[in-house]
Amino acid sequence: MAGEGEMGRIVLGVSATATASGIVAHLVRSYRLRRPLVSIQIVETDPVTQSRALLEGGIDIALGPP
Repeated sequence: MAGEGEMGRIVLGVSATATASGIVAHLVRSYRLRRPLVSIQIVETDPVTQSRALLEGGIDIALGPP
């Protein structure tokens, strides 16, 4: 199950803009319906820190301005 993405953890790095737009809440809600055994940790940060965290493995996905 874990190898198929059915369980585990995702760390989602988001910008304040993405949070304010409501897209984060929508995506998390939709994902949890499909994968209820996957834990989602949300980290709000600026785009520069997001890029660094993504490269260093601190977050799995980044949402924010390009």
